Amino acid sequence: MNSQYHVPSRKTINSYLASAYQECKAEVVEEMSGKTVGIATDLWTNLKMKPFITLTCHFLTADIAAEFGLDAISALVTDNASNMKVAAKEAKLEHIFCFSHSLQLAITDALKEPNIAKVLAAARRCVSHFDWSTVATQALHDHQKKIGVEPRMLIQEVATRWNSTYQMLTRLLHLRVSVMAVLYDENITKAKDRASLVFDDAMWSVMEGAVEVLKPLAQATELLTKEKIPTSVAFTLYSSIY
Repeated sequence: MNSQYHVPSRKTINSYLASAYQECKAEVVEEMSGKTVGIATDLWTNLKMKPFITLTCHFLTADIAAEFGLDAISALVTDNASNMKVAAKEAKLEHIFCFSHSLQLAITDALKEPNIAKVLAAARRCVSHFDWSTVATQALHDHQKKIGVEPRMLIQEVATRWNSTYQMLTRLLHLRVSVMAVLYDENITKAKDRASLVFDDAMWSVMEGAVEVLKPLAQATELLTKEKIPTSVAFTLYSSIY
C-alpha cells in the first residue's frame, strides 16, 4: 500500500457515487428515449425482511428492428404471483408469464401425488439425518470408498431451487447401497431412528419412477434458465431433443 495515499471521506465517496449515478442515468435515458420496451420484474426480501424490486427493460434499437423487420412490442414478463398479475393489469401492459416458472408450478402440483409426497418426505428426513449426524456422514463417506465409489454427499431439497427435488432423488439412488448400509449398521444408526429413515423396495421403485419423469423436465428448466441462451433458442433446442 502507498503510505502517501489518503482514503477519501464518506462524504466524498457518496458525492462520487451520486455523480456517477447521474451520468449513467443520463446515458440510459438518452439511449431509451422514444423506445418501446418490454419490462421484466420481480420482488424479494433480504434476511432483515427489507423489500426490494428489480425492473429490467428490454428493447431493440431502431437499426436492429429495421434489419429484422420487427414491430415494436411492449410486454411485462413476470412469474405467476398474484401481485404481479395485479401490477400488469393496473399498468395496462400485455402480461406474459415466465414459462420456466409455469413449468415448475405444474411439477410442484404433480409432486403432491400421495405416493410421491410420501417418498419425498422420507427422502428429506433421510438427507437431514445425514446432514445433522457427523458420524453417519463419515460412515457414508467411508462406505463409498470401501466399495470403490467416489465419495459424494447427499443433496437436500430446497424449495426455491427448482431442480433440487430431482437432484436429491438422483443422488439418493446413486448412493443407495451406501445409505442403506449405514442405516442398518447398529453401531451407527439407532434402532428407533432407523424405522423412520429406511426405504422399502416399493419406495425405491417410486423414487426411480419419479426421477425418470423429472429428468427431461429438469433438463428443460436448465436450458430455459441459462444466462447466455435466449429462452426461444433454449425452447427450440429442447423441442429438438424431445
